Amino acid sequence: HTRNNCGGGKTPWNSWVTCEEAKGGKVYQVDPTSEHPPRLTEMGGLGAYESFAYDIYTDPDRPKFFVTRDAHNGVVTRFTPNEQGLECYQKTTNDYDRWCTLEHGTRDYLLLLIDDDDDGTSSSSSSGSFVWTNDRSAAQDNAYQYYNHTEGIDSYQGYLYFTSKKLFRLVILDLKDQT
Repeated sequence: HTRNNCGGGKTPWNSWVTCEEAKGGKVYQVDPTSEHPPRLTEMGGLGAYESFAYDIYTDPDRPKFFVTRDAHNGVVTRFTPNEQGLECYQKTTNDYDRWCTLEHGTRDYLLLLIDDDDDGTSSSSSSGSFVWTNDRSAAQDNAYQYYNHTEGIDSYQGYLYFTSKKLFRLVILDLKDQT
């Protein structure tokens, strides 16, 4: 059973990822038809999760999955399936066989590299680049400064979109060029 569910999002194989927006929240994959029981994913640890998106446009053979957190230092997490996860992803017998894609892989965290404004500050700049890091603490500090309290997230044709409700900011990332 899941609790305090928030946005979540649809997977490429038609399940739903539901995000628990609560202290100690988790990320589950659920069947909208209730034919299969919910399954815990490896997309997040514990946190106040908000929304889910995926990108199969940038590299169709190596999909990426993303979750946001609605917290003052809530990082955007990227999940990349490992070889076992990719084997699940490539199954074509039925959609349920692909659920294990989100159970085998690695997580890393968004770190925005914002260009300085003319006055030497970077707080209001709208350009820069980004990297994915394994240093969650550095990513949390970065999220606090540039994109805290993230809400919805979506991906379209290689771009990732999400909002910071506290900073009134829409963040658009070019996943191919990392800008």
